[in-house]
Amino acid sequence: MSAALELAAVALAGTIGGAALWVSGRRRRAERATQRIAALAEVARRVDAAIAAVDGTPARVHDQPRTAPPSLGAVPVAAPFGRAALVDAIAAAVDAARKDGSRLAVGLVHGDGELTTTVGERVRTVSGAEVYAVGPWSLALVLPGLGRAGALGVLARVQAACGLEGRAVELAPGEDTTELLARLLGPLPED
Repeated sequence: MSAALELAAVALAGTIGGAALWVSGRRRRAERATQRIAALAEVARRVDAAIAAVDGTPARVHDQPRTAPPSLGAVPVAAPFGRAALVDAIAAAVDAARKDGSRLAVGLVHGDGELTTTVGERVRTVSGAEVYAVGPWSLALVLPGLGRAGALGVLARVQAACGLEGRAVELAPGEDTTELLARLLGPLPED
């Protein structure tokens, strides 16, 4: 009988230990999920601040419920596609690059004055890529299949033909759409 009691005690201890490990694992997963949400909220805040810096509009507060996007009003549209279309295009390009293992770069060009539809069309013609207005002075290009060096070559052609300066970033391993956009729209590195 004592052997049966010892076996039952060991089984009970194992069950309690297993339950404790399971609860601990669930807590860790919940903590990691909370950390990921906080990190995404911070990235969203940085993207909004970068966009506000590019086009001069105030950053959106994420604690408020989403409403319809504000009208661009008097801002001249440099291309038929805007920021929302840029986010969608980059998300689709990131998914495609992940599926087929190809490279993806995005570029941002800017001028000293307001960019017009004519300038947007000229950038599209020179670059061979879709162009997205991200503010009155900036245009973004999605360049699937190119790395950063290839994208810088495209931007050099745009600068020579249109007089617009720019920069490019390449999709990094493990990076998502928001992080890629944050790097593209973030502050320029100090020289």
